[in-house]
Amino acid sequence: MALQGSLGKQKKIQAKTVTYSALSTQKMTDLADIDVTDRDEGSLIIYDSSSQTFKVKSNIQNSNTYIVGGSF
Repeated sequence: MALQGSLGKQKKIQAKTVTYSALSTQKMTDLADIDVTDRDEGSLIIYDSSSQTFKVKSNIQNSNTYIVGGSF
């Protein structure tokens, strides 16, 4: 973080600019609780309670999963 300022007659410091830069961009594949081994184009992310992680799947076979697309 960079901070620039000036000292006036009343000896008060007034910041003129504050700059903050993030370390780097983090990717979803870098996260420890997301398994991306089965990723493919069009994949979805689904929570797996047995492993307590999220898994990226292109084929979801789960009786608890409902995809509601609305009314047409």
